[in-house]
Amino acid sequence: MLAEIKKEIEAEGLWSGVFGAIYGTGYWLRKIKFLGNADWDVMGQVEISIMDPEYDDAEKVVTKTIGIEELVEALVKTMELGYHHCGYRIDEDFDSYDSCVADVVLQVAVFGKLIYA
Repeated sequence: MLAEIKKEIEAEGLWSGVFGAIYGTGYWLRKIKFLGNADWDVMGQVEISIMDPEYDDAEKVVTKTIGIEELVEALVKTMELGYHHCGYRIDEDFDSYDSCVADVVLQVAVFGKLIYA
């Protein structure tokens, strides 16, 4: 038997925890552009250009726009899968997020899973 557990996630903390640490993420992230009034500490939409995992060519990129909904879904999935990165268990302690944690959450938001370890 499976039980569903619902959680409330502090959206602003997740947003700033991930995007405040974004600039040390992995090589797969090629470009990030905050749209409208969004910024690392202001929720909104962000356009992310990433290496296309279908190709073995670092110049091939795809662009995806994500917002807080995708980040929340990614965090939930990351915690359900028990992902760890750089020695840290990924959880809701947004103040301790670093580039390693941001890297994993963004990969799950963009790709649906961890591609680049």
